[in-house]
Amino acid sequence: MKNDIKTIFSNKYKKIIPLLYFFLMALIFSIAYIQSPLYSSNQHTKFLHGLAQAGYGFLDKDWLANTLDPLPVFSFLVYFTYRFFHEYLFYFYYIIILGIFIYSILGISSILFNINSCILKKVFYFTIIISIHSILFDSITYNIFGFRLMELILERGVAGQYMLRSRFQPCVFGVFLLLSIYIFLKNKPFLAVFFLVLASTFHTAYLFSSGIITLSYVLIIFKDEKDLKKAFLVGSFAFVLILPILIYNYVYLGPTSPETMKKSLDIIVNTRIPHHSIPRLWINTSTYVKIILAIVALYVVRKTKIFLIIFLSFSVAIVLTVIQLFINSDFIGFIAPWRVSVWIVPLSTCIIVAFLVSILFNKCNNLISKMQNLIMVLCLLILSIHIIYGVNGTIKQFDSYLNKDIGPMMNYVEKSKSPEDTYLIPIGLSEFRLNTGAPVFITHKSHPYKDIEMIEWDNRIKLA
Repeated sequence: MKNDIKTIFSNKYKKIIPLLYFFLMALIFSIAYIQSPLYSSNQHTKFLHGLAQAGYGFLDKDWLANTLDPLPVFSFLVYFTYRFFHEYLFYFYYIIILGIFIYSILGISSILFNINSCILKKVFYFTIIISIHSILFDSITYNIFGFRLMELILERGVAGQYMLRSRFQPCVFGVFLLLSIYIFLKNKPFLAVFFLVLASTFHTAYLFSSGIITLSYVLIIFKDEKDLKKAFLVGSFAFVLILPILIYNYVYLGPTSPETMKKSLDIIVNTRIPHHSIPRLWINTSTYVKIILAIVALYVVRKTKIFLIIFLSFSVAIVLTVIQLFINSDFIGFIAPWRVSVWIVPLSTCIIVAFLVSILFNKCNNLISKMQNLIMVLCLLILSIHIIYGVNGTIKQFDSYLNKDIGPMMNYVEKSKSPEDTYLIPIGLSEFRLNTGAPVFITHKSHPYKDIEMIEWDNRIKLA
């Protein structure tokens, strides 16, 4: 009887340990990385539909909140969370997202370079990854070089696009692309495809990446396993899962007419987001460094499965970017094929770091064995410093944000607003909506995606 109890307890313990381990990694990463306060930056756009539906202030009267929602699944998550739980849960969501990122990176690196072969090697690699993603590293590099090394070179994609930033928003679901790659490397292609579609479900900007990665999965299965049927089934499974998203976008966000769509694309590409859409505006020195970074990573993994996954997306993005430089198509600018860089760049960085760590442990194995206790203590000390600095940075950031947001004007509007009011504000004051709960006439940062609504947005901007 006692042995049976011990066995049951032991089995439950084995199941709980990985989960606790995941949350510990996620918590350390989130503190070192830090989160911005609700509601800031892109959250003023991405949270609007969900909060309006949930009864946040009088946002249901706002014009933009009543336009067609380009991100209905994310909006539902926002609605459900705010309506039935508490807005602080958004912070927890992002902790999980960051946990998925570090879990996926550790998993991929372990498959490629056997990072998990010993606990010291894994902790050492984890410490480096946490360090280069930390706010402390960001501050140090800014003070030394005058620019943020991780943000501009090692983590962000080209064209000012990114997967992770310091706040919860739809683009952070790109971590499921990395999780998908990890799962595929573990020979679970159908589950891998599911996570690709999950990323695209929360943010349709990942449709292009998901399509290219799925194609690479199909090619790898056909090439390595010589199994045409399995390759076909994986591709078909992906298509079936992605079909509802494609139908929604075509039916609700598709062109009203060719002329209207052409005018709408011109507005969004050349007026609203030229810094994301026009290569000649965003190609600079950091772009070339990121390309080199990806090429180095490709060389390092040239004999592994992941090579084709990265290479195919990288090559397609390069080719379409070159084509865009010559033809300047609003359609190509809108779909932004170079957005694949938001996952290629951080993945390439982590692959190169894993490769260097693997070499270090192989070449200096005897020395490391003698100093393993010291190295472990140093790693734990460094992680502790990142946690302390991250907590301090978070407190300062929240204090600064709250002090700004409770200024006389916004405080007055929040208390005195009525359902009949619509506020005409400076078009750059994007934080007004969510910090007051009051409808506004228009802001520049937040815009719709349906063509006729995009034209109306442009007219409102001109009027404002």
